[in-house]
Amino acid sequence: MSDKTTSVLADANTNLTLARYSLSDYKIPLFRKGKVNFKYAFLFEGNSTEVMFDIYQLAMSNGYAKPLYSPSGEYMYFKGDIAIMLVAHVDTAHSKKPVIKQDNKRNILWSTKNGLGADDRAGVAAIAEIIGVGLKPHILLCNGEESGCIGARAAVRDIAKPNVNLIIELDRKGVDDAVFYECDNPEFEKYIESFGFKSSWGTFTDISVLCPRWGIAGVNLSIGYYNAHSEYEYLKIDEWKKTVDRVKQMLQNPPGEQFKYIEMRKYNYRRYSLYDYDYYDEYEDYASVKITPEDLASYFGGSELDWEVWLIDNKEYIKEKMLEAIKELIYSYPPTDDLDI
Repeated sequence: MSDKTTSVLADANTNLTLARYSLSDYKIPLFRKGKVNFKYAFLFEGNSTEVMFDIYQLAMSNGYAKPLYSPSGEYMYFKGDIAIMLVAHVDTAHSKKPVIKQDNKRNILWSTKNGLGADDRAGVAAIAEIIGVGLKPHILLCNGEESGCIGARAAVRDIAKPNVNLIIELDRKGVDDAVFYECDNPEFEKYIESFGFKSSWGTFTDISVLCPRWGIAGVNLSIGYYNAHSEYEYLKIDEWKKTVDRVKQMLQNPPGEQFKYIEMRKYNYRRYSLYDYDYYDEYEDYASVKITPEDLASYFGGSELDWEVWLIDNKEYIKEKMLEAIKELIYSYPPTDDLDI
């Protein structure tokens, strides 16, 4: 085998590993097709603009003053009476409207096609439920989280540091997870864990932009969805409600002092964010290419966090282009006795 081919083809023991969305999460669920009775199912059906307007109407009917918003629809911010900010993003990874069904026996919301979009309409629905019972936290809805936290970046550009003691984003898969990203405040972590959450790790979301700029500690909490960014996405409503109830407890008795954002001294990207792209076609060999945000930032400039988001959002496109390039390279070699593939 030539040196050039050897540099592309690698051994078969390397597994595809993604820090945020692992392949083990993408198991095809088998759910019943039942009548949808989830109160906030309509929030999963509209586009980003429509969902923002739905929350606008709900907030105004529950005593909020008119919000601060971006004319281009990047964010919408309501000041509240409780010194806690709730954050969710209105965009999803899917371009088409879901066909929503509910497995009423297991209390699971899902879609027969196009992806449910529970990342992060589940978070938006949680905010709707919270303000619907008369609680008035600060609310920030962001658009474009799936495209690099566009709304969050616009918000920190336009909005002065809010008068809140902590920030809660509702945009985490599963149940009981609390992700603090680069915020290293042990007292804040202990406070969040006192409500039954368990510290976990993640890659990037809106509070990764908001908290460092405003200097306020923040956490991303599980909101009950699974198989994010896939057509098999679903929401466990009981787990969604579990988080909503715990957030209500925080809002009913908020902390009296602000939790400060304390930046982690060093974030281990190679531990938490290593992207290995492997391909297996009709050949017996694997083609393996390893990319890290650190490599991209060093070569092209920009921050490692931004490249982190880019790798996640463009995973399928990258895989497709890499496979095309590898095949083209392999097919460019004439069949000879010396080419062992």
